[in-house]
Parts: sequence; structure tokens; C-alpha cells
Amino acid sequence: MLTKYDEFPCHQIVSTFDSVETSAREWTERLWFCAHDLTGEVMLVAGFGFYSNRNIMDAFVCLATEGKTQYNVRASRELRPRIDEIGVGPFSYG
Repeated sequence: MLTKYDEFPCHQIVSTFDSVETSAREWTERLWFCAHDLTGEVMLVAGFGFYSNRNIMDAFVCLATEGKTQYNVRASRELRPRIDEIGVGPFSYG
């Protein structure tokens, strides 16, 4: 049976979700989404990054049009104590 956690960045280790397998600061989990029209004139890319060992969650969206203009929005927040809430500034998932 599928649950909401099947599409969430939940690592599978023998521990609680507030810890990860390694203490390496660069350890990351990410969600990434990309969409474009059939002509390639408009492209949208968005994502979330989870840096558990740095206590950071960030998000971004990039919209490119006609190969000439690019719009970017980025946001970040402290990951804890809301580690199961995928939301940063104006962005949310799930």
C-alpha cells in the first residue's frame, strides 16, 4: 500500500527520520521537477534540497522563456524542528 511517504525524501536506515547514515556535511536529499512546452520556448524547473547535517532546507524555481529571459526564486529555512514539513517561503510540496 502506498502512503504519502513514498513520494517524500525519506531515507531508509535503521534510525529515526531526524538522522541520516553519515555525519558528512555534504549529505543531501533532493526533490526535482522539470516541465517544458513542446516548442521548447518555456521551461520550468523547481526543487527542494534537504541538508540534514547542516540543518537546512532550501527550495528554488527557475522559469526560462524564449531562450532569452530567466526568472529565479530561491528560499531557505532551518530544517528542524519541522523536518516532515516540506515548505520553504512561498514553496511547498505534498
